[in-house]
Amino acid sequence: GPAGIVMNQCVAYTINSTTSDGTNANVSANQTVNLVVNNGTGTFYSNNTCATTATSTVIATGTSSKVVYFRSTTAGQNLTLLFNPTSIASSSKNVNTTNNPTKIFFTAPPEYQTNTCIPVVVDLVDASGTKAGKSVAVQVNLADNGNAAYYSDVNCTATISSVSYPAIVTGK
Repeated sequence: GPAGIVMNQCVAYTINSTTSDGTNANVSANQTVNLVVNNGTGTFYSNNTCATTATSTVIATGTSSKVVYFRSTTAGQNLTLLFNPTSIASSSKNVNTTNNPTKIFFTAPPEYQTNTCIPVVVDLVDASGTKAGKSVAVQVNLADNGNAAYYSDVNCTATISSVSYPAIVTGK
């Protein structure tokens, strides 16, 4: 699953049984996996609607993976999701939680010379001004009044008219 999630989104995480070289490997007996959240709050679920809570799940005999779901109702957390099986190696996933963005915020130097290439940072932020991700891709169209242009590179050679954010990215 992703390393960044939007608050209140139900997100899938796949737990894989692997060999030491990282290849998926079927388990020879049912493998119970305990599901733990460290450093914050959130809940694991057994279904994709996040209706049935789960504190453990089972990778069934003859299979190599199991999907579980996770949701947090608290933004601004740096969580560690722990997947602790009974007899194979544990794994973890670091996850950051965020609010849905409500605004676009630009950062640029307060003064600059005419015909000078300067950096402008475009961020998606929540109502409090904190950088925020989105659970779906977002495109921000850049408009100018004819006196400025936007570029995608530090040398100001490749003009752009929009900035795209993949899901769960907070700054571009």
